[in-house]
Amino acid sequence: MFNIKKFTTSNIKNFKLLLTIILIGSFILMSLGIENGADPRWYPDELSERAIDMLKKRTMQPPFFEIPSLHFYILMFANVPYLLFLYFKYNSTHFFKLEPNFLAMTAIISRLVSVIMGVLTVYFVYFISKKSHNEKAGIIAAALLSVTMGFIFHAHLSTNDVPVTFFITLSLLFCIQFVHSNNYRFFFLATLISGLSTSTKYTAAIIIFPIILSYFINKRLSSITISIIFDKRILIGVIIFLFGFILGTPYALLKISDFKIDVTKVFLSRDTYKGFVDEGYSWKNNVANLNISLGLPLFTLRLLGLLYSLYKPT
Repeated sequence: MFNIKKFTTSNIKNFKLLLTIILIGSFILMSLGIENGADPRWYPDELSERAIDMLKKRTMQPPFFEIPSLHFYILMFANVPYLLFLYFKYNSTHFFKLEPNFLAMTAIISRLVSVIMGVLTVYFVYFISKKSHNEKAGIIAAALLSVTMGFIFHAHLSTNDVPVTFFITLSLLFCIQFVHSNNYRFFFLATLISGLSTSTKYTAAIIIFPIILSYFINKRLSSITISIIFDKRILIGVIIFLFGFILGTPYALLKISDFKIDVTKVFLSRDTYKGFVDEGYSWKNNVANLNISLGLPLFTLRLLGLLYSLYKPT
């Protein structure tokens, strides 16, 4: 009889095989049916049409600042090979009018970006869990994420939800590497990636706090002094974080007045429609509803995992 326990603990090759199966399965689940409703007008939160419009206008300036710019640029870059193909096919820069499936194809390409980032995020979760606990934990964590319904759903769309998860997870990966190696290169990489996370979705800025916490954990909490709190490396990390944000959203500086107006609107205003209060941009609302978005079983499992990780000595 097949013994799964013996299989998963026998040797490293079996773990690699399991991980490969999980990643391939994750790609299939995330990409299956991404052509459905490919016209972005079916789902207005998708960013592909606006990114293509920026390409048409030959501008790097985003249409607005309610959403930061980095994912617009990523989608523009991802669609360049297809646009070059159409340019040589029609020998015209007006190929977007000549190609009947133009919008649908650019939407599918943009959705594939989310799929690739989603699969990489599954791998990052595996690596973080393996580094923090062991290989088994990595396989289980990756497997759970690969079949999480909300994650799979958003990977089917060219929104910024899966990309921001990708950057946040990568930033946490560097945090773990820093804590285990005491190599400050990983600390600075974590702050840079967290800046890119914020340049994908503003609410990701909160990731800077666990990154700084990783610095203090690395210094041993019991030996923290005033000089450590004001260590220049923390200041450098914050500067790198801001650099990462500006790198992904340069017009936050170039059009600073428009940026301030839009960002203020995102965090302070509430739109109402037929009595419904839309708090979609509110991170507080998202945190308060984690039990609904994850479902009670996964939410309970997450809380238990958090408590166990805090209790278990490293």
